Amino acid sequence: LRRRKSDLKPASFELYEGTAKRLAVFFGKDCPLYNVTVERAQDFIFAQKSIACGHEGKQLSDWTREQLKRHCKTFFAAAVESGYIQSNPFKAKALKGKKLATRRWYRMPPSEYHALVEAASSLREKVAYAIFYTAGLRMHEAFNLTWDCIDFQKSLLYVMNRDATENIPPFSIKDHEQRRIPLPTHTVDLL
Repeated sequence: LRRRKSDLKPASFELYEGTAKRLAVFFGKDCPLYNVTVERAQDFIFAQKSIACGHEGKQLSDWTREQLKRHCKTFFAAAVESGYIQSNPFKAKALKGKKLATRRWYRMPPSEYHALVEAASSLREKVAYAIFYTAGLRMHEAFNLTWDCIDFQKSLLYVMNRDATENIPPFSIKDHEQRRIPLPTHTVDLL
């Protein structure tokens, strides 16, 4: 986990840390890695319950359970690579990830978007809705934009990593790929 800290965003690191704590509680901190068999790995995954506030003890969602499997697979792959164990118990067929059901995205029609912008009580809200709708940004991307990210001449918005300054914290894109997004005149005018 320490070795991966620089590769992970703080929120992702926190999730891995949570998985590590779950492993330590279930197996015990002194459990040798070679004692974690496929059967015990299965027991671990299926014994996990929610620890979220207000949901303590409830079943985990399929998404969370699959995330735990991926984290454990990553941890134990590092143990195999380092020579601590011969094989990864979380890579077994019995723990193979399952295809998760997804819901179709709701595509907001332009009429609903324009009604939403009209109902907004401030210019700031109108700009936020316009950027979300017309540029398709993630929330953290939109809220980390600076004026340097917008080319008013070419009507382009740039989503890119940013180093910290005296007044602004650093920002890094989730998928680490810069994007250049054309903006409609409506959004540029609001900006």
